[in-house]
Amino acid sequence: MRIKDRVAVIIVNWNTYQLTRSCIVSLKNCQHNNLEIFLVDNNSIDNSAKKLKKEFKDLHYILNNENTGFCKANNQAIKKGAETLKPTEWWPYKTELAFNAMIYPITNFSIAGVIWYQGESNTINYYSYEKLFTGMIESWRKEWKINFPFYFVQIAPFKYEYKNIGALLRESQTKSSLYDNTGMVVITDLTPDTNNIHPILKKEVSNQKVNFFLGCCA
Repeated sequence: MRIKDRVAVIIVNWNTYQLTRSCIVSLKNCQHNNLEIFLVDNNSIDNSAKKLKKEFKDLHYILNNENTGFCKANNQAIKKGAETLKPTEWWPYKTELAFNAMIYPITNFSIAGVIWYQGESNTINYYSYEKLFTGMIESWRKEWKINFPFYFVQIAPFKYEYKNIGALLRESQTKSSLYDNTGMVVITDLTPDTNNIHPILKKEVSNQKVNFFLGCCA
């Protein structure tokens, strides 16, 4: 199969159907007729990726599993910390699993940049988020051997059980945006209901992201 000049890779986890669909539609509306979209299914438990594959038949569909890749976690502190985590179906708890299943398989592709949508789970470790996040960005850039742009979305406001942890994570995200060749999309103005942990204005958030990215690339 011959790959076209412009490729978009979208990685799908659970409960992301509407948001991912909006991103796909926005990409298809761009004036790039030679754009190919790869949909990477990280075994989404609600079948989000399979639904999108059925709806958009021209997408390239890739199913990943935890045995893909050859990354080894040599950091003893990370290994020790991982051993204390309890098994869960909602996110990876083993060292190397997420990287091996979701990132390593696409490292042979050329990359133009990354769009990162932050989840709420990191609110509990907001104090170490900046170091972890920028460390991840740097490790990915080393894999591709290029200082590609890394753009991410600010976490939406929500009434968490513990006071201010959302605001503290947003503060860590703002500090992270000072890291080289990164940028943060602010969506606090697109969150009308702070009792809903998932912003309901999917299309508006998606458009805000696309406008930000195109402005940075202009």
